[in-house]
Amino acid sequence: MDTPSDILSNHFEGLTTPVAVHIGFSGRNKICSDEELENLKKKLQSTGIKASLYNSPEATDMDTTVLTPTGIRSPILTPEDAISFAQDIEKAVGNEPKLTYAYPISVEQLPSAPPSELTDDDKKFIEDLLKDCAYKAGAYPPEAYAFDSRQAYEQRSAHPEIILDDDTVYSAYKKRKENRQQYAKKIDDFISKCNDVVYHGSLRCNPYESITNKENKSVVYGTSQPHNAIKYSSALCGDGENIKEANTLYIPGEGRATFGFLHIYKKAPNQRYYFDFGLEERGAPHEDLGPHNDETPILKHQNKHIGTFLIISQADKKIPVPVDLNAPEWKRYLALTASSVQDYSPYLAQRLEVQHQKIKENPAYAGTYKKKKTNLQNSMSALYKKLRARL
Repeated sequence: MDTPSDILSNHFEGLTTPVAVHIGFSGRNKICSDEELENLKKKLQSTGIKASLYNSPEATDMDTTVLTPTGIRSPILTPEDAISFAQDIEKAVGNEPKLTYAYPISVEQLPSAPPSELTDDDKKFIEDLLKDCAYKAGAYPPEAYAFDSRQAYEQRSAHPEIILDDDTVYSAYKKRKENRQQYAKKIDDFISKCNDVVYHGSLRCNPYESITNKENKSVVYGTSQPHNAIKYSSALCGDGENIKEANTLYIPGEGRATFGFLHIYKKAPNQRYYFDFGLEERGAPHEDLGPHNDETPILKHQNKHIGTFLIISQADKKIPVPVDLNAPEWKRYLALTASSVQDYSPYLAQRLEVQHQKIKENPAYAGTYKKKKTNLQNSMSALYKKLRARL
């Protein structure tokens, strides 16, 4: 496995439902100008592929292919048409710009239109749910454990004149430490029982949800290394350890913490792994797994989700809390925190909104992908008919 795979890789194996195909422009930060996109549009149209730019009203057409500064997006297609589309795009584009692998993306995985603004009750629900998890996991300060509940601790905070004796504080600290060890053991026990799995660390609770408008990252990235995934559950990291984005939580008495989620999936029978940036740059798959060379795509039709942990991070502490995504409180959390991104144009936002609506009304919905005949093809066809008529 030392040569680059074709554009499909093995990403479409086992696909049975309609998807949108996303293909990025190869490179870590590759951006195409509008002029380059116009030239690419002409290339595609010359081969009969209906295409438009992201900033054109034509992008709202559900049957058109959209070109953005970072890649190419198909209409929602049947599995058969999705495969044909990816192969046709590769032939039409040629060597410039270079393309990433093609990813089959279900519409539910794509960021939805921005949700309505959260009410004060919604915000309080989210805050209380997360703080309750942090409390149970031992992220609260020692004094919290001198009382039976978080509510009692908050009452204590309102009366700072109350001084706890050293024995009470030590006892509370000991209980806190035991709590943390207990929760840390839960994740170790869970992972030790997992065979043939891959992991994904995310700021989002939805295990398959994309949080970017870049086509080469429309798919969730996974790893065979659980502790690598846990690192990315705390924050999106830039070069080195510079934090680009993080979920923050304020814990009374202890200050700011970050939080995210560790998702665990069943590994596909022929799961492929790539070196760092191998998916962005369409590198060759390999089998030499290690801490920094095992990116792998998480595909909904190939990787079944089997577990999630909330990861609360404070300084060098990583506190895992098991999460039941089917529990009513976490279903509500999922609904309230559905990701939304600022897409490249209002036309793309409108297109995505319509796609979500169509799939909601009919899960089997698929647009049409039929290459139009080019002028040259039409001319050749007319000439062929004339020749046939003379014979």
